Amino acid sequence: MLIAEALSICQDCRKIWKASELADITHGIFERVSPGEPMPSGECPDTDCGALCQPIASDHPSAFEIGNQHGYLCPSCTKGDKLYISATVTAALLPDGSDTTDSDTEWEVGDPAWCGCGWRGKVENLIVIELSE
Repeated sequence: MLIAEALSICQDCRKIWKASELADITHGIFERVSPGEPMPSGECPDTDCGALCQPIASDHPSAFEIGNQHGYLCPSCTKGDKLYISATVTAALLPDGSDTTDSDTEWEVGDPAWCGCGWRGKVENLIVIELSE
């Protein structure tokens, strides 16, 4: 799923939200934003959070902003920094063990994937967004 809508990132829980999902800022905007700081795009709609969200500079966030270089986000928590994929790794067998230093890591869309939030599924269930260079 490619997200074409403007994106924002929560300053506290680091979840990424589409503009249409953000809650309105209901109180204390001037106590929560210091002079010179960018104006927030809304409040985090997560009822356990409610922090301010900042717009991501473009429709293509950086790998640093989402937490991985593959453009994957969890479909449950919308974070990308605690994702795991069961992948195939090529290993060289050696007399004293094995070495994966010079190997490729590969996965398919049907391979298991999971997130630190507790979500479990397959790679094909992850949200995929285009990253900036």
